Amino acid sequence: TAVGFVKLAPDVHVGGKVAKGSLVATVDVLGVAVEVRADHGGIVAKLRCATGDPVEYGQELFLLESVGEGKL
Repeated sequence: TAVGFVKLAPDVHVGGKVAKGSLVATVDVLGVAVEVRADHGGIVAKLRCATGDPVEYGQELFLLESVGEGKL
């Protein structure tokens, strides 16, 4: 069962760099935008959803590949 609809941030695309704590998406839940922030930094390796897709609580939105310290 979907909880809401996702809107990915512009930097969230394959090859895009994501910093720890950055806003990576919002999920519209009953008209309320809930922010999703990165718990670690990296490079987006694979998307698991697209803007407008229905998503569930805890669903993986994309896969981050770790990079060395200070390279973001």
